[in-house]
This record gives sequence, C-alpha cells and structure tokens, in this order.
Amino acid sequence: MKKVHTNIVRAAAVILLVFLSFMILKPFLISLFTAALLAYVFYPLYARIVKKTAKKRVSSLLLCLIIFLIIIIPSFLFMNILVQETYSLYTIGKNKLAGGVLEGCDRLICDQLKMVVSNPTFGVPLRNILTTFTNYLVSIGSSLLISIPSLVLNLFIMFFVLYYLFLDGPKVVKGINKLLLVDKDHRNQIFKQFNNVIKALVYGYLIIALAQGLAGALGFFVFGIPSPLFWGLMMALLALIPVVGAGLIWGIASIILVANGVFGGGTVLIVKGVLLFLYGFFIISGIENVLKPRLIGQLSGVNPAVIMLGIFGGVVFMGFPGIVFGPLILALMITTMDIYLAQKD
Repeated sequence: MKKVHTNIVRAAAVILLVFLSFMILKPFLISLFTAALLAYVFYPLYARIVKKTAKKRVSSLLLCLIIFLIIIIPSFLFMNILVQETYSLYTIGKNKLAGGVLEGCDRLICDQLKMVVSNPTFGVPLRNILTTFTNYLVSIGSSLLISIPSLVLNLFIMFFVLYYLFLDGPKVVKGINKLLLVDKDHRNQIFKQFNNVIKALVYGYLIIALAQGLAGALGFFVFGIPSPLFWGLMMALLALIPVVGAGLIWGIASIILVANGVFGGGTVLIVKGVLLFLYGFFIISGIENVLKPRLIGQLSGVNPAVIMLGIFGGVVFMGFPGIVFGPLILALMITTMDIYLAQKD
C-alpha cells in the first residue's frame, strides 16, 4: 500500500512539473519548434562543417550565423520593401482621391461614381471608411513597433536553442527514442515517416513557390506589367507565407489595370486586367491549391487531404510554423495509430 501511495505521489509530481514546464515554455513554443525544425533540416550541413573544422562549437556558431544571414535578414528586407510599397500606394491613392481622380473621365461609370461621391448619403460613409482604414494602418504600424522587443527576444531564444541543438542533436534523438514506448522497428517507422514528411514539406514548398514565381513572372510579361522578373521573385517569396500568398501581388495588379482602363485608359486595359485576374486565379493559385497537396502527399506518402488539413489547421493553431508542424503532427498521429492497431491485431 505504501509503495502504491509513493508511486501516486511521484506520478503527481511528474505531471505537475510537466505542466509547470509547459506553462513556462508556452510563450516561446513557436521559437522552440522553429529551432528544432531548422536543426533537423540543417544538421547534415552542420556535420559536414564539423568534419572540415573539427570544432563543434565553432561549426554550430558558424552555421547559426549562415542561417541568420540567408533567412532572417532577407525576410526583414522584404517586409520593409512591402511596407514601404504598400504605404506609397496608399498615399498615391489618397492624393488622387483628394485631387479628383474622376476629373477628365467622361465614361458613364465615372458619371455614376461622381454622383455617388457628391451625394452626402454615400459620400460621408465613404470618407468614414477612408478614415477607418487610415486608423487601421496606423494601428498596424504601432502594433509592429510594440512587438519588436518580443520579436527580438524570440529570435534570440530560437538561435540560442538552435546552437545547442546542433551540439547535442544525437543526445536529444536518443532521449526521444527512450520516451517512445514502442519497439525498435516501430521507432524506425515513426522516424522514417518524420523524415519523409519534413523533406516533402521543405522541398514541396520551395518547388511550388518557385513554380508560382515563374508563372507569375510569365503572366506579368504577357500582360505588359513592368519588371516581371522582380514581381515574379516577390510572388515566389510571398508564396511561402500562409494566407497572404502570391495573390497579394497579381490581385492588386489586375485591379490597377482594370481601374486604369475604367478611368480613361481604354477597354484594352480592362480586358488585360480581367484576363490577368483569371490567369492568377486559375493558374498561379491553382499551382498552390491543386499541385502543392499532391506533390507533398506523393513525396511524404501521406494522403493529400491530410496535408491540406494539416497546413490550414497548423497555421490557425501555431501561425507561420504551422505550415510545417500541422501536416507533420497529423502524419505522425496516423503512423502512431497504425502501429497501435497493428499491435492490437
């Protein structure tokens, strides 16, 4: 009886410690998951560097620096360009509205819009919407500034953990092996599935993003949009960001073409804008919505429906890292259930 009581106390203590540890680490879970993912993907490169330098700490520090340079800095530069261009477009649009964007336009639609804007019933709500949108932009900028310290802290934690994961990676894997209450064959099955899904997600996302960028650049070239290669690169980068995607660029471009056609540019621009929108919707977005789940599903050996559910559910649950961890968790859950059912048989 005393032994049972002792075991209950120990189990309760372990559960309490696990719960408290989770609450302590909860604010940094995304940083920890991202560090673990980067360590897994880049560990083969770390092993090669260690062979060259014969110094683990130097190799880990060097690789962390390389990852910082090739991932973080371009991301910040890209976001800076995106914010500047968005603000510039907003400023230009506001100035045109203030200066009378409809002046000189003799089309029927322009006459109708002039009547709508001049009518207080519609004009006042339109101005209120513009004011609300301005305040929204200001609030977004303020929230970004406020979140900078938290972002810097999370980046520091991510790279700090990444540094030690490179050093102690084999020990961590051994510890996970001991925690998995299954035999060696089933452990190998789980790790094989894990490896397949990670590779499929990494290569799948990169291939699809490049395909969308190439399709976008080709579309912009055909429809006469300036700098098609630059915008193709931007679409490839945005394709890696969930929810936003390449549609942010081709969608705005098609709207601008149609607007320019409506306000004096002629029917040709309207047709180009509509065709660009249809091209973007069916071709550029189709590459992501149709080919991505199939490609990742084939590479990982997981049903495409599971991949798609994992991507969207993971993004809702975890944000950006969820595009990888969502499908990974579902795939591992299915593998674990298969092992459990096989043992039952």
